[in-house]
Order: sequence, then C-alpha cells, then structure tokens
Amino acid sequence: MTMNDPITLEITDAYLVEKIKEGDEIAYYHLYERYASKIYHVSKKMELSHHDAEEVVQDVFLYLWKKRNDLRSDLSINAYIFSIVRSLVIKRCQKKARFIAYQQYAIPMSKDFSNVTEDTVIYQDLHEFATKAIDTLPVKQREVFMLKTVNHMTAEEIAAQLNLSVRTVENQIYRATKSLRKQVESTQEVSLGLILVVLGLIS
Repeated sequence: MTMNDPITLEITDAYLVEKIKEGDEIAYYHLYERYASKIYHVSKKMELSHHDAEEVVQDVFLYLWKKRNDLRSDLSINAYIFSIVRSLVIKRCQKKARFIAYQQYAIPMSKDFSNVTEDTVIYQDLHEFATKAIDTLPVKQREVFMLKTVNHMTAEEIAAQLNLSVRTVENQIYRATKSLRKQVESTQEVSLGLILVVLGLIS
C-alpha cells in the first residue's frame, strides 16, 4: 500500500501516532511520506540550504522515533512536528544570530540565565532581535504587517478594519516585507524566514 492509495489517504495522523507508539515502522514510513516534503519546503522557506533542509527532515523523524513512547494520542502531530522544525532551525542559527543580534542591535550576549535552558535563551535573543527589526517599520506599515502575519487577516479584512483601500494595504505589506528583507539580509546571516519563524508567523 502506498500513500497515493485511497485507503492510505484516509488514515488519520492520530492513528499513525498510535501505531508509531507501538513501534509500527510502516506507520512511521507513512508519516514520513506525509510530512517530509512539507518540512523540507518550510525549512527552505526559512532560507536554509538544500543540504541543511534535508538534514532537518532527517533530524525531525529521528527525534520522533526516539520519543515515540512519549507521543500523546490527543497530540496535534502537525503542530508538534513544526515546533521541532522551529527548534532545529534556531539551534542551527544560534551562534550566528546571537552574534548578529549583538552587533546590529546591541542586545547583550551575556546574562544570568541560570534558571532557563540554552534553547530558551537563544529563542529570547532571536525574538528580541526580530521584534526590534519589525519596530523599525513605519507605524502604518507595522500595523498592516502584523495584522496580516500575526492575525492572518486578508488584505480585504485589513482594509475594512483600517478604512483603507485594498491596494493601499497590499502596498503596505509589500513595502514592509521588502524593508524587513533588506534590513535582515544586510546581516548576511539571519534570514527573513528565520525572523518570521521565531515570531511564530510561519508554521
């Protein structure tokens, strides 16, 4: 049975998770087939190289297999998988991003974080970096950009809420994205994709 068979397509993620918990390698293969491409493309969206994106895919599924006994039947495997992706991307970029955050925005690199994990520190540094980058946008651009990316509103919905034309909203989104990309890419280390994933805007 392949993933293109009608019967296979009806199999739910929850069922696959339950079978994987039992050590079912066929279910594990089906979950891989279902999510590997998505993970790869999201990793590429974060502007990882082809090689790094492929490694993220492998690392995600190695982690899932090792932790299969801890998986819950009520777990959203989609959300869980992409939380792992986010963590892996942050780890790959931690040294570069923390250095750039310090260089570009004077975010201190040495603090007393004895009560938190290293991953939390990295995430906090990147989140502060991302927030400061977005804060440099003009007020109206920032408002429109956040409504689009955080609230997932359409251009039409934003236009109605802010009493603007749809064309104006689209222009503001374009300019905001262009401005952020130019600002972030000037570091040559941290991508706009990483900024968005740290803020939870890519899932």
